[in-house]
Amino acid sequence: MRKIVVFNNVSVDGFYAGHSGEIDWFIHDPEVSQAASRID
Repeated sequence: MRKIVVFNNVSVDGFYAGHSGEIDWFIHDPEVSQAASRID
């Protein structure tokens, strides 16, 4: 059986998206990619 790893971005108040469903608040940069690649 395979392991599934999920990487979600959640704001401080616990929401994934804005009031209109926008998800542009999170800036994806190389540091985030490196952290995600280290998750086992």
